[in-house]
Amino acid sequence: MPELSLSQTVDDLTAQGWKAEFTAIDGATLRCGECGDTISPTEVQIDSVNRFEGASDPDDEAAVFAMTCHCGCQGVYVVAYGPSMSSEDADVVAMLSRRHPSVPGG
Repeated sequence: MPELSLSQTVDDLTAQGWKAEFTAIDGATLRCGECGDTISPTEVQIDSVNRFEGASDPDDEAAVFAMTCHCGCQGVYVVAYGPSMSSEDADVVAMLSRRHPSVPGG
């Protein structure tokens, strides 16, 4: 069975209930798209991590985190990684990596 693309993975997770989006705020916090709270990356439960590697372009590298907020909301956090990763996302992923050894960049 072929691997799902980034957009197919997000669509699949959304269909399974991961409807909110998490966003990095200042490199130290995430915002839950459902409850609106800003939380530490150490406060989320990481349910799965899907990594995508660009076949020929490092700018195509990305990761999709399926996470559960302290409010109970399930959502996704999509980040570019490698040379395209923002400094805010890099800081958040580093905090997630310390908790979960299979996180990209960890």
